[in-house]
Parts: sequence; structure tokens; C-alpha cells
Amino acid sequence: MFRNFIAINRQATLARAKARDASRSPPLSGRAESHGLPVFLDQFCASISRARLHEVVDHQDIWQHGEPRRRSMTSRLLIVDDDFDLVEILSNMLRARGYFVQTARTGEEGLKVLRSSQQLPDALLLDVDMPVLGGPAMAHKMMLHDVGEERIPIVLWSGRSDLALLAAKMGTPYAIAKPVALDNLLAVLALALRERIAPKSA
Repeated sequence: MFRNFIAINRQATLARAKARDASRSPPLSGRAESHGLPVFLDQFCASISRARLHEVVDHQDIWQHGEPRRRSMTSRLLIVDDDFDLVEILSNMLRARGYFVQTARTGEEGLKVLRSSQQLPDALLLDVDMPVLGGPAMAHKMMLHDVGEERIPIVLWSGRSDLALLAAKMGTPYAIAKPVALDNLLAVLALALRERIAPKSA
């Protein structure tokens, strides 16, 4: 069942990528492609299929009698990233494990989601470079708003070489570089949800 879920999501993503490529000009240089998918996304799908079920999410025994064990409390996550295909796959994986997931494509859209929701997320997975408003700028606006948003732990993720420096400036202990294996990403998310250390200087 788990393998079928991955295959269905990957096939749907591949179909969308092919349809999108057919209606636009060739991808910009530097964005390598593999089997119709961006290399990072293809690697991410592969890491999902390789992940052992007992190692992902929070390294707890979430499977019982072959079925996923329901969480007593649902963790709320907001994913802000402009890579639509990647976000869709990841959010579906998290929802299948009992998380409540919201998504946004830019920092500005992320702020709108935060401020229109009845309940704030327990953690934020935040990309760095996005159109309109990037990740660090969104985090800064959350700090200034000062209505609870400043207490949300932020997991910063990016392919930038200066990711560690950006995380230090933001004051978050949670950062992970792209490309990333699924189990490593989920382990960092679980750590952020458990420790709940908010940024100190966004």
C-alpha cells in the first residue's frame, strides 16, 4: 500500500511536469532534468521509496498490525516553498501520517495563510528563495507581528551554500540542505515539533 501511494503520486507529478513542459519553453540552464522531473524532485521521490517505515517521521513505532497508528494529537504544519510538485508530494506524505498540513508558494502567501487560520501551525517548513517575499523576510514579518507567530519554530531548508549562516542570522536551530532524504527531513521536523525552539532574531 505504501509503495502504491508513492508510485501514484510520482506518476501524477510526472504527468503534470510533461504537460507543463509541453506548453512552455525549455527549462532554464542549471535546472537539470531527469525522466521529466527536476533532479532534486526525482531524488526525493527515490528517497521516499527507500525509506523504512519505522525510521520516518519521529522514529517512534507508528505502525501497528500493518496499519498506521493514529496520533493522539495532530501536529499542524505550514510548508512555504515555490516548488509546487515537491510540496504536493511532501504534504501528501505528511497527511498520510496524521499531520494537518497547509501550504503556500511565497512568503507573502504564507503570511496570509497564518493570519487567516483559526489556529497557528506547530512548525513551519520554510524555503529561502521565493518570489515576492523570501523565507527570511517572512520570518522577520512574523517576529514583528508579535501575536504568537514569533513563537512558531521554523525549519529552514534550501539548496543555498550559506544556509547555515542564514539559519544563524534568523536564530533558528533547525536547518536542512536540499537535496534531502525524506527520513532526514522528517526527523528534523519531529525535532522542531518536540523542542519548539522559536527563532530569536528573525
